[in-house]
Amino acid sequence: MHLGHTIGAILLLIGVRICVMLDDSLDKAATGLAVIIPAILFLRWFLGRKVGSPDEWLEEQIKELERRFALGEIDEETYHQRLRDMRDS
Repeated sequence: MHLGHTIGAILLLIGVRICVMLDDSLDKAATGLAVIIPAILFLRWFLGRKVGSPDEWLEEQIKELERRFALGEIDEETYHQRLRDMRDS
């Protein structure tokens, strides 16, 4: 075998080994991301949700209803109907 063939074979083996190592690394990275991304999304949801009493929730909903009425998104009849519905429930 010539020196060139030997060096070529060695480089080929090194290249194959690097590809296998990269493939393993990519598998590990993909598995990690598959765990990390849902965990981050869950934490954002959990920490961002509003916690409070039903009275506080009702006050927030009434403020939102008032805002929508003031902007003209809903008419007066709809405003009063929804307000009654909220207070009755």
